[in-house]
Amino acid sequence: MRALLLSTLLVAGCVSAQFNSTTGKSYAPLTSHAVILSADEAQQIAPQGQVIGTISAASLVRDGVWGTADNEDLAAKAAKIAAQHGGTHIVATSFDSTIATWTTPATVTRQCSHDDGDYSCEKTYTPESTGSATFPTAEFTVYRVAAAAWAALPPELRPGR
Repeated sequence: MRALLLSTLLVAGCVSAQFNSTTGKSYAPLTSHAVILSADEAQQIAPQGQVIGTISAASLVRDGVWGTADNEDLAAKAAKIAAQHGGTHIVATSFDSTIATWTTPATVTRQCSHDDGDYSCEKTYTPESTGSATFPTAEFTVYRVAAAAWAALPPELRPGR
């Protein structure tokens, strides 16, 4: 889950992520991307860390050039946003989805031509259609572990600089 492929980075650009502070404080960034943790890993860093906020993330596109964003894309975007707000670690608290539906109204088009005095028109009727798409959403808890405490963490849970 920590590996980021080029396609993940491109799709992650189609993800919205909003940081919500739980402390009311601003923190300087310590890393460029927060470490994405499992629930078990979050318990390991909790003694050294402080919860500083939450992130709500959602996919913005459906069937884009690089596909629809998935849960890993949401986590990658959340990791970047968390780091910008001073977070060093994130853990997903929920993955869900929003379903968007739409109706395209029926249309009639008319194409006419005039050829040597003959005038003709052709009508094309396109019936009403409906569609729907599922957009993944996720919520994350953001932790901040002071840089001085990183050495006490298992190597795989230490943020990069």
